[in-house]
Amino acid sequence: MNPLKKLSLCSWNVRGLNDPAKCLAVKKNLDAQPLQIICLQESKLTDVTHRKAASFLPTGFSSISFKGAAW
Repeated sequence: MNPLKKLSLCSWNVRGLNDPAKCLAVKKNLDAQPLQIICLQESKLTDVTHRKAASFLPTGFSSISFKGAAW
């Protein structure tokens, strides 16, 4: 048994998450990867509700942490 575990991580500076079409494209791209941790940066979002997060995160990602954009 291998004591090391494989970690799948994505870090992405996304632009345009206010656009529903962009959210769908991001979701499709992330759905295609076997990811455990997703870090997204979008400087123009001031708040992310669970509904908004569901529009761009893969199905199954239910725990989110959000830091609002500081202007």
